[in-house]
Amino acid sequence: MVAGTAASVAAVGLRSLAAWCSSEVRARFRRRLFASVEVSETEDPRLFKALVRWLERRRVLASSGSFRAVAAEPRASGKPNGPRAPASFRPRDDVCLLPLFGELESARFAFGGATLWVTLEGGGSLSGTDASNLRALIGDMRASPARRAARATARSGLAPQTLRVAALRGAAAPDVVARLCREALREAADADRRHVEHYEWTGKAWALASLSRKRPAETLVLRAGLAEEILGDVRRFIDDESWYNERCVPHRRGYCLHGPPGSGKSALVHAVASEFGCPCAARAAAPEKVAAADGPSLSELLNAVDGVGAAADGRILFITTNRVDALDGALLRPGRCDRSFFLGASDEDQARRLFERFFDDAPEAAAAFAAAARGRSMADLQGLCLRHRGDPTGAVAEASLGVDESRGTHQPQP
Repeated sequence: MVAGTAASVAAVGLRSLAAWCSSEVRARFRRRLFASVEVSETEDPRLFKALVRWLERRRVLASSGSFRAVAAEPRASGKPNGPRAPASFRPRDDVCLLPLFGELESARFAFGGATLWVTLEGGGSLSGTDASNLRALIGDMRASPARRAARATARSGLAPQTLRVAALRGAAAPDVVARLCREALREAADADRRHVEHYEWTGKAWALASLSRKRPAETLVLRAGLAEEILGDVRRFIDDESWYNERCVPHRRGYCLHGPPGSGKSALVHAVASEFGCPCAARAAAPEKVAAADGPSLSELLNAVDGVGAAADGRILFITTNRVDALDGALLRPGRCDRSFFLGASDEDQARRLFERFFDDAPEAAAAFAAAARGRSMADLQGLCLRHRGDPTGAVAEASLGVDESRGTHQPQP
């Protein structure tokens, strides 16, 4: 019995030794044959993210022959609620397939007249910002990229990801890989200049949901002076970071935008993010003291906003609601919500400016439209102008009916 056990142990040892020798031989062979560059998610998150996006857009990562299957829990709406995958391998039905590259497998692609191999190692989301909750993401918004990535890895408990790009050894190999990195960074910078990143909560982590084109503040059609007032306040807040720090005051700012549907609340938040180059992370919450089953409770929301250890310096919070009276007072107290703005139905000036954006050669019709359309939501007026694109007379005629599509009722014209 003892002899049999010893023989088994010896066999296992020999197999382990053989596996190690084989692995070591392969590693030395690769080092002699290939010149490779490693990009770490934690050490250089900016370059790592740029390269992953560059590879996603060209479907390089999808060429892996091995995938990790992850079940996606359905939302109430029936849409998948699982880990975000790159566009090249979005979830089908209720399963996400994420590429799984091993030691012996890489994706091959051509660049700059050379053949390159890329290996993606480590755990975590391919195209997202891992965080355990809303508070963590808010705290990370103004952190340095390296610090943000390190926090994400520590919270998730997953090994950081590493991209290894390899080319056949030769005088041109380093130059080819360097040109690939420069091109990926250039594309990422162009996208950042043109787009705002929007993150959504997947149930376990925050993930990049979409990129939307930046919206210039001058395209907003709000009450005269409102957009300028809010943008000016945000600009002063950002510029005064050292003032806050010198006085040991938490560097954060909160706004409440309230008013009827279609009054421009979300558009205003988008314009602020566009103006200052900030990402947006949005999550719905019920107004009652206990939120809906799939949303945070009030205490969780308050802790996320400014709880102990929230590390939320530099964050800007926008609360948008149709019914400000339904919000708990604790959410609106100074320090959490510093200023409140009402965005109501359109006045004559707003209606006229919106009309002139669609029909810039009909000044007389603009005056008539403004007089007839005041008091209706801006979303309804924009829809009306779109329906009568190229027909200012028709737009004025429909506005005179006083029908607000957002409420489905005839509105009296005061």
